[in-house]
Amino acid sequence: MGGGGLLSTSQAILIETWPKEQIGMATALFGLGVVVGPTLGPTLGGWITDHFSWPWIFYVNIPLGIIAVMLTLNFIRGVRESVNGG
Repeated sequence: MGGGGLLSTSQAILIETWPKEQIGMATALFGLGVVVGPTLGPTLGGWITDHFSWPWIFYVNIPLGIIAVMLTLNFIRGVRESVNGG
């Protein structure tokens, strides 16, 4: 239920944090993740399940989550007071 808002929230962060002249590149990189994730996810999950055991498909998210939190704390700064400048 909470994952539905992640797409619009992440795109709003992209638009707010990247310079206007680089928004095209930022959305392209975002789209790359949207395409590569569903492509590699099931393949990697199947490989992990075959070579280890099924709980490891959940454990693989722990280091990725830690990396995501560290990157978020490092690169995402406070929200501006007003987006429209007013």
